[in-house]
Amino acid sequence: MKKAAILVASLCVAGTASAHSGVDLYGVIDMGVAHFAGGAYGSTTMLASGYQASDRIGVKGNEELGSGLDVFFQAETGFCGNGSPQAGNMNIGVPLSNSKAGSGPFCTGGGFMQRTSNLGIRGSFGSLEAGRLYAQSFFIAASADPLGAWVQNVLFPVPYFRFSQAIQYATPDIAGVTGVAQYALGGQSGNTSADTGYDLALRYHHQALGLALGYFDYKPAYAGSTPAAPLVGNDKFVQLEGSYDFRLAKLIGYWSKMSSEHGLAINTGEASKNAHIWALALTVPLRAGTLMTSYSAYDDTDVSARNARQYTLGYVYPISLSTNVYASYAHISNNAQQSFAVADATDFGFAPEAGHDSSGFAIGIKHSF
Repeated sequence: MKKAAILVASLCVAGTASAHSGVDLYGVIDMGVAHFAGGAYGSTTMLASGYQASDRIGVKGNEELGSGLDVFFQAETGFCGNGSPQAGNMNIGVPLSNSKAGSGPFCTGGGFMQRTSNLGIRGSFGSLEAGRLYAQSFFIAASADPLGAWVQNVLFPVPYFRFSQAIQYATPDIAGVTGVAQYALGGQSGNTSADTGYDLALRYHHQALGLALGYFDYKPAYAGSTPAAPLVGNDKFVQLEGSYDFRLAKLIGYWSKMSSEHGLAINTGEASKNAHIWALALTVPLRAGTLMTSYSAYDDTDVSARNARQYTLGYVYPISLSTNVYASYAHISNNAQQSFAVADATDFGFAPEAGHDSSGFAIGIKHSF
């Protein structure tokens, strides 16, 4: 009888715990037929695995601890919905001659469960988490273009999308103001400062107005991952972003200053030490769907031959709350020493060529679950 009572009590406790906890499976699958022109090998037509948004699947959940506290976690991996952009149609392992390196068989993130993975605690104080996290500088740049990361463009000149070994604190919302501070541990033997970085973001939102200020500072470890060749100096970004929703249209503006003492190799172009990046964008809600357009510029303040300009046009029509169809076009004009290339959200476009223009068109469908 005593054992039965203990069993019943245990089941009640388990039921109570599950009522205050939850785990969700979620993901995105996006298929778009894309045509890219202007690459080193000519034009390419392909089924893009994630043009509007990169394909992904993940789990996330939380456990309530009481007193307004809860523990949360997330683990997310990319996948290639079209099979794999890096292999031929028959999976014989022949790379597409016009494709960029991307992230291997997972298309984004770099490896299994490397898009993001975190564990944290939150409450009235804000939230504290650790793991592999998106850089706040990426979020600010992505929000500046209504097409976001649809089209890899001049707003994303370097691949600082995520921090590994990162610790992040986010403040609670105080009268529309929020702040985020990230720090990434380097984990490099013999050099505690190598491969470390921090990323700060301050945001304000009130009714139709949105503002963001960001500062990014990262110290690369080595040139070509070689301990014998440490890089000198840090990579730094200062970012400003603002938006105002006029209801008939939403206007977005963005400006960023990038600096690097050793020089950042932008795509396959020449290394840039100082550059300004700016953009203007417009989102127009229609009776059926949303129209989006943007114009952005990359200005190397040392060598004008490394400058580039881009314009984009996109349209989204929601079929349901979870599914939409889309179409987009983008064109990049590169100066003689620059090599930006239009690509999809997984960065599988084509191999760029310095001094040549690049363009891309896509039409597709995206489903979120």
